Amino acid sequence: MRLRSRRPSPHDPRDFKCADPDSPTAHDEDETKYAYSDTACVRQSHARKPRSSNVFRIMNESPWQLTYGTLLLFGLFALALNPWNVHVEQPGAGFRQGMWALLVFLSVYSVLNTRDGLLRNPHPGFWRMLHGWNLWYCMIATVILVIPTGDGVVVMGWIFPAVDSPKTPAVEGTLGLDHLTCSITWENVVRQLCSIWFLAHCLGWWAKMLMLRNLGTCLVYSTFFELSELSLQFLVPEFQECWWDSMILDWLLANLLIGMMAGKLTLASLKTKLSDMTVSYDWAPHPGNKREGVVCRAKHTFRQLTPGSWSEYHWNPANDPVTLVLNCVVWMIMAVAEVNSFFLINILHLPRNHPFNYIRQSLLCLLAVPACEEWYEYTRHARAHMLGKEWFEYTTQFKGRKPRIGHSCWLMGMTVIIETMAVIKYGISLGHVKNARPGPEIWLPWAASLSLFTTYFALHCWFFYGKQRTLPTWLRVLKWSSFLPLMFLCRLYAF
Repeated sequence: MRLRSRRPSPHDPRDFKCADPDSPTAHDEDETKYAYSDTACVRQSHARKPRSSNVFRIMNESPWQLTYGTLLLFGLFALALNPWNVHVEQPGAGFRQGMWALLVFLSVYSVLNTRDGLLRNPHPGFWRMLHGWNLWYCMIATVILVIPTGDGVVVMGWIFPAVDSPKTPAVEGTLGLDHLTCSITWENVVRQLCSIWFLAHCLGWWAKMLMLRNLGTCLVYSTFFELSELSLQFLVPEFQECWWDSMILDWLLANLLIGMMAGKLTLASLKTKLSDMTVSYDWAPHPGNKREGVVCRAKHTFRQLTPGSWSEYHWNPANDPVTLVLNCVVWMIMAVAEVNSFFLINILHLPRNHPFNYIRQSLLCLLAVPACEEWYEYTRHARAHMLGKEWFEYTTQFKGRKPRIGHSCWLMGMTVIIETMAVIKYGISLGHVKNARPGPEIWLPWAASLSLFTTYFALHCWFFYGKQRTLPTWLRVLKWSSFLPLMFLCRLYAF
Protein backbone atom coordinates (compact mmCIF):
# COMPACT_ATOMS: atom_id res chain seq x y z
CA MET A 1 0.00 0.00 0.00
CA ARG A 2 1.38 3.35 -1.03
CA LEU A 3 1.08 6.29 1.37
CA ARG A 4 0.26 9.69 -0.01
CA SER A 5 2.29 12.68 1.13
CA ARG A 6 0.34 14.87 3.55
CA ARG A 7 0.04 18.61 2.90
CA PRO A 8 1.53 20.63 5.75
CA SER A 9 -1.02 22.35 7.93
CA PRO A 10 -0.34 25.59 9.80
CA HIS A 11 -2.38 24.27 12.73
CA ASP A 12 -0.81 20.83 13.00
CA PRO A 13 1.94 20.64 15.67
CA ARG A 14 3.64 17.87 13.67
CA ASP A 15 4.62 20.50 11.11
CA PHE A 16 6.61 22.56 13.65
CA LYS A 17 10.35 22.21 14.01
CA CYS A 18 12.40 23.02 17.11
CA ALA A 19 14.98 25.72 16.59
CA ASP A 20 18.59 24.74 17.09
CA PRO A 21 20.08 26.90 19.85
CA ASP A 22 23.55 26.69 18.28
CA SER A 23 22.37 27.76 14.86
CA PRO A 24 23.27 31.36 13.97
CA THR A 25 20.21 31.59 11.75
CA ALA A 26 17.88 31.16 14.68
CA HIS A 27 19.20 34.11 16.65
CA ASP A 28 21.10 37.31 16.27
CA GLU A 29 24.87 36.99 15.92
CA ASP A 30 25.57 38.72 19.22
CA GLU A 31 23.00 36.65 21.09
CA THR A 32 23.84 33.20 19.73
CA LYS A 33 25.75 32.05 22.79
CA TYR A 34 23.05 33.30 25.15
CA ALA A 35 19.80 32.36 23.47
CA TYR A 36 18.32 28.96 24.01
CA SER A 37 15.14 27.13 23.10
CA ASP A 38 14.39 23.81 24.73
CA THR A 39 10.59 23.73 24.83
CA ALA A 40 9.33 26.22 22.31
CA CYS A 41 9.16 24.91 18.76
CA VAL A 42 8.47 27.24 15.85
CA ARG A 43 8.24 26.77 12.17
CA GLN A 44 11.50 27.50 10.39
CA SER A 45 9.87 29.86 7.95
CA HIS A 46 8.38 31.96 10.73
CA ALA A 47 11.20 31.84 13.33
CA ARG A 48 11.26 34.96 15.50
CA LYS A 49 14.51 36.55 16.48
CA PRO A 50 14.85 37.73 20.08
CA ARG A 51 14.74 41.48 20.52
CA SER A 52 17.91 43.30 21.46
CA SER A 53 16.05 44.89 24.36
CA ASN A 54 15.88 41.47 26.03
CA VAL A 55 19.66 41.05 26.18
CA PHE A 56 19.64 41.99 29.87
CA ARG A 57 17.65 38.80 30.57
CA ILE A 58 20.73 36.70 29.92
CA MET A 59 22.20 37.88 33.22
CA ASN A 60 21.08 36.37 36.49
CA GLU A 61 19.52 38.70 39.04
CA SER A 62 22.11 39.52 41.68
CA PRO A 63 20.91 38.76 45.23
CA TRP A 64 22.55 42.00 46.36
CA GLN A 65 20.17 43.99 44.17
CA LEU A 66 17.14 42.50 45.92
CA THR A 67 18.76 42.82 49.35
CA TYR A 68 19.80 46.45 48.98
CA GLY A 69 16.53 47.34 47.30
CA THR A 70 14.57 45.86 50.19
CA LEU A 71 16.75 47.64 52.76
CA LEU A 72 16.24 50.90 50.86
CA LEU A 73 12.46 50.55 51.02
CA PHE A 74 12.52 49.74 54.74
CA GLY A 75 14.87 52.66 55.37
CA LEU A 76 12.58 55.09 53.53
CA PHE A 77 9.56 53.75 55.41
CA ALA A 78 11.35 54.18 58.75
CA LEU A 79 12.36 57.69 57.75
CA ALA A 80 8.76 58.52 56.93
CA LEU A 81 7.56 57.36 60.38
CA ASN A 82 10.30 58.95 62.48
CA PRO A 83 9.06 61.31 65.23
CA TRP A 84 11.91 63.86 65.19
CA ASN A 85 10.53 65.87 62.28
CA VAL A 86 7.35 66.85 64.12
CA HIS A 87 8.65 69.58 66.44
CA VAL A 88 11.25 71.66 64.68
CA GLU A 89 12.13 75.33 64.98
CA GLN A 90 13.65 75.95 61.53
CA PRO A 91 11.18 76.04 58.62
CA GLY A 92 11.54 73.59 55.78
CA ALA A 93 12.69 70.63 57.89
CA GLY A 94 10.25 68.33 56.13
CA PHE A 95 11.49 69.47 52.72
CA ARG A 96 15.12 68.86 53.71
CA GLN A 97 14.24 65.41 55.00
CA GLY A 98 12.55 64.56 51.71
CA MET A 99 15.51 66.01 49.81
CA TRP A 100 18.01 63.78 51.63
CA ALA A 101 15.72 60.75 51.25
CA LEU A 102 15.59 61.37 47.50
CA LEU A 103 19.39 61.55 47.42
CA VAL A 104 19.66 58.19 49.18
CA PHE A 105 17.10 56.62 46.85
CA LEU A 106 18.75 57.88 43.64
CA SER A 107 22.23 56.90 44.87
CA VAL A 108 21.22 53.35 45.75
CA TYR A 109 19.18 52.95 42.57
CA SER A 110 22.05 54.22 40.42
CA VAL A 111 24.54 51.87 42.09
CA LEU A 112 22.25 48.88 41.46
CA ASN A 113 20.90 49.63 37.98
CA THR A 114 22.77 52.43 36.17
CA ARG A 115 24.94 51.27 33.29
CA ASP A 116 28.70 51.51 33.56
CA GLY A 117 30.73 54.18 31.82
CA LEU A 118 34.30 54.21 30.56
CA LEU A 119 35.85 54.39 34.04
CA ARG A 120 36.09 51.21 36.11
CA ASN A 121 38.40 52.09 39.02
CA PRO A 122 38.19 52.09 41.97
CA HIS A 123 34.88 50.33 41.35
CA PRO A 124 32.07 50.91 38.83
CA GLY A 125 29.65 51.39 41.73
CA PHE A 126 31.56 54.52 42.81
CA TRP A 127 30.92 56.25 39.48
CA ARG A 128 27.30 55.04 39.44
CA MET A 129 26.76 56.62 42.86
CA LEU A 130 28.25 59.91 41.63
CA HIS A 131 25.90 59.72 38.67
CA GLY A 132 23.01 59.40 41.12
CA TRP A 133 24.18 62.49 43.01
CA ASN A 134 24.45 64.40 39.73
CA LEU A 135 20.90 63.39 38.84
CA TRP A 136 19.69 64.51 42.28
CA TYR A 137 21.42 67.89 42.00
CA CYS A 138 20.08 68.38 38.46
CA MET A 139 16.54 67.63 39.65
CA ILE A 140 16.76 70.19 42.47
CA ALA A 141 18.19 72.81 40.07
CA THR A 142 15.35 72.06 37.62
CA VAL A 143 12.70 72.52 40.34
CA ILE A 144 14.22 75.84 41.43
CA LEU A 145 14.39 76.94 37.78
CA VAL A 146 10.76 76.26 36.79
CA ILE A 147 8.87 77.39 39.93
CA PRO A 148 8.02 81.09 40.44
CA THR A 149 10.76 83.28 41.82
CA GLY A 150 9.02 83.85 45.15
CA ASP A 151 8.56 80.14 45.73
CA GLY A 152 12.14 79.53 44.64
CA VAL A 153 13.41 81.97 47.26
CA VAL A 154 11.41 80.08 49.90
CA VAL A 155 12.83 76.75 48.72
CA MET A 156 16.38 78.10 48.81
CA GLY A 157 15.69 79.34 52.33
CA TRP A 158 14.63 75.81 53.27
CA ILE A 159 17.78 74.33 51.73
CA PHE A 160 20.06 76.85 53.48
CA PRO A 161 18.24 77.69 56.74
CA ALA A 162 21.27 79.27 58.41
CA VAL A 163 21.86 81.76 55.57
CA ASP A 164 20.10 85.08 55.05
CA SER A 165 17.27 85.08 52.54
CA PRO A 166 18.26 86.00 48.97
CA LYS A 167 15.69 88.82 49.18
CA THR A 168 17.71 90.63 51.83
CA PRO A 169 20.57 92.90 50.76
CA ALA A 170 23.85 91.12 50.24
CA VAL A 171 26.19 91.08 53.18
CA GLU A 172 29.24 93.17 52.42
CA GLY A 173 32.26 90.97 52.11
CA THR A 174 30.47 87.77 51.09
CA LEU A 175 33.26 87.09 48.64
CA GLY A 176 35.58 89.54 50.31
CA LEU A 177 37.15 92.79 49.19
CA ASP A 178 40.35 92.46 51.18
CA HIS A 179 42.22 91.45 48.01
CA LEU A 180 41.92 94.96 46.51
CA THR A 181 44.77 96.38 48.58
CA CYS A 182 47.08 96.58 45.60
CA SER A 183 50.23 98.08 47.04
CA ILE A 184 53.00 95.52 46.60
CA THR A 185 54.15 94.88 50.15
CA TRP A 186 55.32 91.76 51.91
CA GLU A 187 52.17 91.67 54.05
CA ASN A 188 49.83 91.88 51.05
CA VAL A 189 51.71 89.21 49.11
CA VAL A 190 51.76 86.82 52.09
CA ARG A 191 48.05 87.45 52.70
CA GLN A 192 47.21 86.48 49.11
CA LEU A 193 49.49 83.44 49.18
CA CYS A 194 47.85 82.21 52.40
CA SER A 195 44.28 82.85 51.23
CA ILE A 196 41.82 80.11 50.41
CA TRP A 197 41.62 81.28 46.78
CA PHE A 198 45.33 80.68 46.12
CA LEU A 199 45.07 77.13 47.49
CA ALA A 200 41.94 76.58 45.42
CA HIS A 201 43.81 77.70 42.28
CA CYS A 202 46.71 75.29 42.94
CA LEU A 203 44.57 72.24 43.71
CA GLY A 204 42.03 73.07 41.01
CA TRP A 205 44.53 73.32 38.17
CA TRP A 206 46.36 70.22 39.36
CA ALA A 207 43.04 68.34 39.08
CA LYS A 208 42.17 69.94 35.72
CA MET A 209 45.53 68.91 34.31
CA LEU A 210 44.81 65.32 35.34
CA MET A 211 41.42 65.53 33.63
CA LEU A 212 42.28 67.38 30.40
CA ARG A 213 45.85 65.96 30.16
CA ASN A 214 47.03 68.61 27.73
CA LEU A 215 49.09 71.66 28.67
CA GLY A 216 47.94 73.79 25.74
CA THR A 217 44.25 73.21 26.48
CA CYS A 218 44.78 74.06 30.16
CA LEU A 219 46.65 77.28 29.28
CA VAL A 220 43.84 78.45 26.99
CA TYR A 221 41.28 77.55 29.66
CA SER A 222 43.20 79.39 32.39
CA THR A 223 43.62 82.53 30.29
CA PHE A 224 39.96 82.52 29.26
CA PHE A 225 38.85 82.20 32.88
CA GLU A 226 40.97 85.14 34.06
CA LEU A 227 39.63 87.31 31.23
CA SER A 228 36.07 86.20 32.06
CA GLU A 229 36.52 87.40 35.64
CA LEU A 230 37.61 90.80 34.31
CA SER A 231 34.61 90.97 31.98
CA LEU A 232 32.04 90.05 34.65
CA GLN A 233 32.98 92.75 37.13
CA PHE A 234 29.80 94.66 36.30
CA LEU A 235 27.80 91.71 37.70
CA VAL A 236 30.01 90.64 40.60
CA PRO A 237 32.23 93.53 41.80
CA GLU A 238 34.34 91.07 43.80
CA PHE A 239 35.72 89.74 40.49
CA GLN A 240 38.01 92.75 40.30
CA GLU A 241 41.55 91.90 41.33
CA CYS A 242 44.92 93.56 41.58
CA TRP A 243 46.95 93.20 38.42
CA TRP A 244 49.83 91.41 40.14
CA ASP A 245 47.45 89.12 42.05
CA SER A 246 45.69 87.92 38.87
CA MET A 247 48.56 87.86 36.37
CA ILE A 248 51.48 86.78 38.57
CA LEU A 249 50.13 84.95 41.62
CA ASP A 250 47.06 83.33 40.03
CA TRP A 251 47.77 82.79 36.33
CA LEU A 252 51.55 82.34 36.40
CA LEU A 253 52.37 80.94 39.85
CA ALA A 254 49.29 79.06 41.08
CA ASN A 255 47.80 77.93 37.77
CA LEU A 256 50.84 77.28 35.57
CA LEU A 257 53.95 76.76 37.67
CA ILE A 258 52.31 74.93 40.59
CA GLY A 259 49.01 73.44 39.45
CA MET A 260 49.66 72.48 35.82
CA MET A 261 53.28 71.50 36.32
CA ALA A 262 52.37 69.36 39.34
CA GLY A 263 49.66 67.71 37.26
CA LYS A 264 52.04 67.13 34.36
CA LEU A 265 54.64 65.58 36.69
CA THR A 266 51.94 63.41 38.25
CA LEU A 267 50.86 62.18 34.82
CA ALA A 268 54.43 61.44 33.75
CA SER A 269 55.26 59.63 36.99
CA LEU A 270 52.15 57.48 37.10
CA LYS A 271 52.33 56.72 33.38
CA THR A 272 55.87 55.39 33.84
CA LYS A 273 55.17 53.38 36.99
CA LEU A 274 51.82 51.91 35.98
CA SER A 275 52.40 51.31 32.27
CA ASP A 276 53.09 47.58 32.72
CA MET A 277 50.42 46.86 35.33
CA THR A 278 47.18 45.09 34.59
CA VAL A 279 44.21 47.19 35.66
CA SER A 280 41.00 45.69 37.01
CA TYR A 281 38.68 46.36 39.89
CA ASP A 282 39.25 42.99 41.56
CA TRP A 283 39.86 43.68 45.24
CA ALA A 284 40.65 40.06 46.13
CA PRO A 285 44.02 39.52 47.89
CA HIS A 286 46.87 38.11 45.86
CA PRO A 287 48.55 34.82 46.80
CA GLY A 288 52.07 34.76 48.23
CA ASN A 289 53.83 34.89 51.53
CA LYS A 290 52.86 37.39 54.20
CA ARG A 291 55.40 40.06 53.30
CA GLU A 292 54.84 39.87 49.57
CA GLY A 293 51.10 39.83 50.17
CA VAL A 294 51.22 43.13 52.07
CA VAL A 295 53.38 44.85 49.45
CA CYS A 296 51.35 43.54 46.53
CA ARG A 297 48.14 44.41 48.33
CA ALA A 298 49.31 47.99 48.84
CA LYS A 299 50.29 48.36 45.17
CA HIS A 300 47.06 46.75 44.02
CA THR A 301 45.01 49.06 46.27
CA PHE A 302 46.83 52.09 44.85
CA ARG A 303 46.06 50.93 41.30
CA GLN A 304 42.41 50.55 42.20
CA LEU A 305 42.21 54.19 43.28
CA THR A 306 43.73 55.50 40.05
CA PRO A 307 42.50 55.53 36.43
CA GLY A 308 43.29 52.60 34.19
CA SER A 309 45.36 54.77 31.83
CA TRP A 310 47.46 57.90 32.34
CA SER A 311 48.25 58.56 28.68
CA GLU A 312 48.25 62.15 27.44
CA TYR A 313 45.27 63.36 25.44
CA HIS A 314 45.76 64.61 21.88
CA TRP A 315 42.62 66.66 21.45
CA ASN A 316 43.17 67.77 17.85
CA PRO A 317 46.13 65.98 16.23
CA ALA A 318 44.96 66.68 12.66
CA ASN A 319 44.17 70.39 13.30
CA ASP A 320 40.60 69.83 12.11
CA PRO A 321 38.39 72.96 12.46
CA VAL A 322 35.29 71.04 13.58
CA THR A 323 37.34 69.09 16.12
CA LEU A 324 38.67 72.44 17.37
CA VAL A 325 35.12 73.55 18.13
CA LEU A 326 34.24 70.24 19.79
CA ASN A 327 37.33 70.44 22.00
CA CYS A 328 36.40 73.95 23.15
CA VAL A 329 33.03 72.67 24.40
CA VAL A 330 34.49 70.62 27.25
CA TRP A 331 36.57 73.37 28.88
CA MET A 332 33.93 76.03 28.26
CA ILE A 333 31.37 73.98 30.20
CA MET A 334 33.91 73.56 32.99
CA ALA A 335 34.57 77.32 32.99
CA VAL A 336 30.84 78.12 33.17
CA ALA A 337 30.41 75.74 36.11
CA GLU A 338 33.32 77.45 37.84
CA VAL A 339 31.94 80.95 37.26
CA ASN A 340 28.54 79.78 38.52
CA SER A 341 30.16 79.12 41.90
CA PHE A 342 30.70 82.86 42.42
CA PHE A 343 27.23 83.76 41.18
CA LEU A 344 25.64 81.25 43.57
CA ILE A 345 27.65 82.69 46.47
CA ASN A 346 26.54 86.19 45.48
CA ILE A 347 22.84 85.35 44.91
CA LEU A 348 22.40 83.04 47.92
CA HIS A 349 24.54 85.24 50.20
CA LEU A 350 26.67 82.26 51.14
CA PRO A 351 29.85 82.93 53.10
CA ARG A 352 33.05 81.92 51.36
CA ASN A 353 33.66 79.06 53.82
CA HIS A 354 30.17 77.56 53.56
CA PRO A 355 30.26 73.73 53.17
CA PHE A 356 28.11 73.97 50.03
CA ASN A 357 30.99 75.61 48.17
CA TYR A 358 33.48 72.84 49.00
CA ILE A 359 31.05 69.96 48.44
CA ARG A 360 29.77 71.29 45.12
CA GLN A 361 33.25 72.00 43.76
CA SER A 362 34.60 68.61 44.86
CA LEU A 363 31.71 66.57 43.47
CA LEU A 364 31.60 68.50 40.18
CA CYS A 365 35.35 67.90 39.86
CA LEU A 366 34.83 64.15 40.32
CA LEU A 367 31.93 64.17 37.85
CA ALA A 368 34.10 65.95 35.28
CA VAL A 369 36.54 63.00 35.27
CA PRO A 370 34.23 60.54 33.42
CA ALA A 371 32.68 63.41 31.45
CA CYS A 372 36.07 64.45 30.00
CA GLU A 373 36.94 60.83 29.23
CA GLU A 374 33.64 60.25 27.45
CA TRP A 375 33.86 63.50 25.47
CA TYR A 376 37.41 62.72 24.39
CA GLU A 377 36.36 59.29 23.14
CA TYR A 378 33.33 60.83 21.39
CA THR A 379 35.44 63.37 19.52
CA ARG A 380 37.89 60.63 18.51
CA HIS A 381 35.10 58.45 17.10
CA ALA A 382 33.06 61.27 15.55
CA ARG A 383 36.07 62.74 13.71
CA ALA A 384 37.98 59.49 13.11
CA HIS A 385 38.02 60.09 9.35
CA MET A 386 40.01 63.29 9.94
CA LEU A 387 42.68 61.90 12.25
CA GLY A 388 45.18 61.11 9.52
CA LYS A 389 47.53 58.20 8.89
CA GLU A 390 49.21 58.50 12.29
CA TRP A 391 45.91 57.45 13.89
CA PHE A 392 45.22 54.55 11.55
CA GLU A 393 45.85 52.00 14.29
CA TYR A 394 43.37 53.76 16.58
CA THR A 395 40.65 53.89 13.94
CA THR A 396 41.25 50.24 13.02
CA GLN A 397 41.00 49.10 16.62
CA PHE A 398 37.62 50.78 17.13
CA LYS A 399 36.30 50.19 13.63
CA GLY A 400 32.55 49.64 13.56
CA ARG A 401 31.79 51.50 16.78
CA LYS A 402 29.31 54.36 16.56
CA PRO A 403 30.12 57.80 18.03
CA ARG A 404 27.93 58.36 21.06
CA ILE A 405 28.11 60.86 23.91
CA GLY A 406 28.36 59.10 27.27
CA HIS A 407 25.61 59.39 29.88
CA SER A 408 27.91 61.10 32.40
CA CYS A 409 28.85 63.74 29.84
CA TRP A 410 25.20 64.32 28.92
CA LEU A 411 24.06 64.74 32.52
CA MET A 412 27.03 66.93 33.45
CA GLY A 413 26.35 69.28 30.53
CA MET A 414 22.62 69.46 31.25
CA THR A 415 23.30 70.17 34.94
CA VAL A 416 25.60 73.11 34.14
CA ILE A 417 23.14 74.53 31.59
CA ILE A 418 20.15 74.28 33.95
CA GLU A 419 22.17 75.77 36.79
CA THR A 420 23.23 78.67 34.53
CA MET A 421 19.62 79.35 33.50
CA ALA A 422 18.59 79.39 37.18
CA VAL A 423 21.42 81.84 37.96
CA ILE A 424 20.28 84.13 35.13
CA LYS A 425 16.61 83.93 36.18
CA TYR A 426 17.16 84.73 39.86
CA GLY A 427 19.91 87.24 39.13
CA ILE A 428 17.43 89.25 37.04
CA SER A 429 14.36 88.70 39.25
CA LEU A 430 16.12 89.62 42.50
CA GLY A 431 17.67 92.76 41.04
CA HIS A 432 21.30 91.69 40.98
CA VAL A 433 21.65 92.79 37.33
CA LYS A 434 18.98 95.50 37.32
CA ASN A 435 21.28 98.39 36.51
CA ALA A 436 24.29 96.38 35.39
CA ARG A 437 25.29 96.98 31.79
CA PRO A 438 28.66 96.10 30.22
CA GLY A 439 30.43 99.18 28.96
CA PRO A 440 32.34 99.51 25.69
CA GLU A 441 35.57 98.81 27.56
CA ILE A 442 34.21 95.25 28.05
CA TRP A 443 32.23 94.31 24.95
CA LEU A 444 34.41 96.11 22.37
CA PRO A 445 37.57 93.95 22.92
CA TRP A 446 35.45 90.79 22.80
CA ALA A 447 33.71 91.89 19.59
CA ALA A 448 37.02 92.71 17.90
CA SER A 449 38.57 89.41 18.98
CA LEU A 450 35.52 87.43 17.82
CA SER A 451 35.58 89.14 14.40
CA LEU A 452 39.25 88.31 13.85
CA PHE A 453 38.82 84.73 15.05
CA THR A 454 35.78 84.23 12.78
CA THR A 455 37.88 85.36 9.82
CA TYR A 456 40.65 82.97 10.80
CA PHE A 457 38.21 80.08 11.27
CA ALA A 458 36.61 80.62 7.84
CA LEU A 459 40.02 80.66 6.16
CA HIS A 460 41.07 77.60 8.17
CA CYS A 461 38.04 75.68 6.90
CA TRP A 462 38.73 76.81 3.33
CA PHE A 463 42.35 75.63 3.42
CA PHE A 464 41.67 72.42 5.36
CA TYR A 465 38.65 71.14 3.44
CA GLY A 466 39.29 72.76 0.09
CA LYS A 467 42.87 73.27 -1.02
CA GLN A 468 45.33 71.70 1.42
CA ARG A 469 45.67 70.36 4.95
CA THR A 470 48.84 72.36 5.71
CA LEU A 471 48.10 75.85 6.94
CA PRO A 472 50.27 78.79 5.85
CA THR A 473 52.29 80.63 8.45
CA TRP A 474 50.37 83.88 8.07
CA LEU A 475 47.13 82.08 8.98
CA ARG A 476 48.66 80.79 12.21
CA VAL A 477 49.77 84.33 13.00
CA LEU A 478 46.20 85.53 12.39
CA LYS A 479 44.91 82.89 14.81
CA TRP A 480 46.98 84.12 17.73
CA SER A 481 46.62 87.76 16.74
CA SER A 482 42.86 87.46 17.10
CA PHE A 483 43.32 87.32 20.90
CA LEU A 484 45.36 90.52 21.11
CA PRO A 485 42.29 92.82 21.47
CA LEU A 486 41.47 91.01 24.72
CA MET A 487 44.60 92.49 26.24
CA PHE A 488 42.73 95.81 26.49
CA LEU A 489 40.66 94.18 29.25
CA CYS A 490 43.71 94.47 31.48
CA ARG A 491 42.79 98.12 32.01
CA LEU A 492 40.00 96.82 34.27
CA TYR A 493 42.50 95.55 36.84
CA ALA A 494 42.85 97.37 40.13
CA PHE A 495 46.19 99.19 40.33
